[in-house]
Amino acid sequence: MTVKTKPSISEALSPWADPFDAVMLLQGFERDVQALAAKVGCTELAGYQIVKPLGLSSVAQLAQLKTKGLLVRYRDGSYWVDTRDFARWVGQQCDRLRQMPRTARPDMPVQSQGTLL
Repeated sequence: MTVKTKPSISEALSPWADPFDAVMLLQGFERDVQALAAKVGCTELAGYQIVKPLGLSSVAQLAQLKTKGLLVRYRDGSYWVDTRDFARWVGQQCDRLRQMPRTARPDMPVQSQGTLL
């Protein structure tokens, strides 16, 4: 028996992700968010609503996506995302990823060379 896990948006944005796979994942996340917005009937989704379709475990992780350029807004004590801004952001990320060669992977980070005392 195999366990099926859904990847999170963090995996799609990872610098070690294959650009082609990352584009496919991001487009899937966009479809899920648009479907949720259609179901709710509003383009402004609260943080707790958008966390599950993005595969995140908390709203704090959603807020951290601001560092990647996503417009996550804070109003009246809660985070929210406009799905139109999300779609625009996904398009920008996909354009950036499509320009990368498929075999190009960033160098692995250098681990610190700690000394033993």
